[in-house]
Amino acid sequence: MPDQEQAAAVAQGTSRRVMLRGAAGIGAAGLAAGTVAGLAGLGMLELHCPNLKAVHVLVWHVAVVAVSGGLGFALGRMCGEFE
Repeated sequence: MPDQEQAAAVAQGTSRRVMLRGAAGIGAAGLAAGTVAGLAGLGMLELHCPNLKAVHVLVWHVAVVAVSGGLGFALGRMCGEFE
């Protein structure tokens, strides 16, 4: 199942990145796209993960959003340097 969640997150992030390309700051657009992708991944995790203990959800599920947002910001800044 993790492959499906990752594929959904990548698809969401890519589509959001294309839509936000003309945003004010390219790093902010990457952050937004990464966060939306992370939220899509979080939704898939919540639907498929059998472990719903609070500590597990806070660390492993919510961390997906933070990591995706950070990676989106970094990639947005990196791509902005080449434009």
